[in-house]
Amino acid sequence: MPDIKFIIDHQRFVPVSAKTGAQTFRLDMESESYKKIYLLVIPFIRNHDIFSEIARIDVEIEEPYKHPDIGSTMISRKLYSPGDLDWFVPLNWMYRLGTADAPRTSRHQLLPLLEENTADWEIAKPPLFPQRQFWTNTVVEVGGVTMNVIEIDLTKPRQVKSLTLSTIGTDPAIGLVAVTAEK
Repeated sequence: MPDIKFIIDHQRFVPVSAKTGAQTFRLDMESESYKKIYLLVIPFIRNHDIFSEIARIDVEIEEPYKHPDIGSTMISRKLYSPGDLDWFVPLNWMYRLGTADAPRTSRHQLLPLLEENTADWEIAKPPLFPQRQFWTNTVVEVGGVTMNVIEIDLTKPRQVKSLTLSTIGTDPAIGLVAVTAEK
C-alpha cells in the first residue's frame, strides 16, 4: 500500500488475547477526524480457527451515525480467517503452511461474476480452489512473522473517539503493531 505508512516502535506490539487476560484493547483517538483507519497486526491463530470469526474492531465516533444493525455511534468490523487475518510459516522453514502462501497481485481483484445458468467458476474447480490470491487482505512477511493490514473505511471524514480491538473466543490472539489513519 504505497501511500500508507506505519511507524513501528522498536519491534513491540500490544497483545490482545483472552489467555493473557486482555481480550480487548482500547485506543483513544482524541476525537480527530478520519476517513480511513489502518491497523498493522500479527495474527496468532491455529488451524482450528480457520473459517471462523477471530476478532472485531469497534470504532466509536462523535456524530450520530445510524448503524443498520446496532443503531449506535459505533462502526464495527468483524475479522475472519482466512481473508481478513492470514498467516503462514516463514520461507526458511522446511515446508510452506498457512493461509497466505500465494502472492496477491491486487488487493481489490475479485473473482468474475457468474453468468446466468453457469454452475461454477471455471477457475474455482479443484485442484485450484481455494485460490488464496483472490482473498482480500494485504499480507506482509517480515522475517519470521506474518503481518496483516486491516482497513476500516468510515465512508467519509468522521470524528473518531476511540478504536477497540477485541478477540473472539479463548484461543485467537492478535498483536497490534501499529495504527495509522487517513484524514
